[in-house]
Amino acid sequence: MSKILVVDTETGGLDPNTDSILSIGMVIMDSETGELGPEYYTLINEPNLSANPKALEVNGLTVEKIKAEGLPPSVVVRDIGTFLRQHGLRKPTLAGRASTQRSPIEFPLRNNRRRC
Repeated sequence: MSKILVVDTETGGLDPNTDSILSIGMVIMDSETGELGPEYYTLINEPNLSANPKALEVNGLTVEKIKAEGLPPSVVVRDIGTFLRQHGLRKPTLAGRASTQRSPIEFPLRNNRRRC
């Protein structure tokens, strides 16, 4: 089976230099059958959360919900690494739309400057 990692992020706006990534979701897909496998999803509580109200509305989120339920970026990076290793994805093939979204592994690096 050949695996593809499909990643989706919701952002606090369209500027990747200033707007926070609010959530990240991933699903592993079998590239031969299209069958969906294991999933990962979390809200991300960045220390300097930046989101415009319209983006929050479009994504069905509130700052309060993100602060209450979101994980710190360093924990999200660790959890993503664990998820990928658990499912044999050391160098995953990514499928997604990148025109307005940053790399899924890059989002916490604005503050942490770490690589996975």
